[in-house]
Amino acid sequence: PLERTFRVVDARGRVVRRESVPVASDGSATWRWDGRGDGGVELASGSYFVHTEGESGRATRIVFHR
Repeated sequence: PLERTFRVVDARGRVVRRESVPVASDGSATWRWDGRGDGGVELASGSYFVHTEGESGRATRIVFHR
């Protein structure tokens, strides 16, 4: 099955969370970030970037975690 990887990046450019999710039959992929890093610890409040890319292109969103 196809997967899409989501990467959460902090303001310093460090990847703090990476997670792959399955791609649905319509080509979409949904993932909801819980504010935790790869180690399971809740990250500091602030702005983060969420990057993903797939067959149809790339997307980046800015999210605020409090």
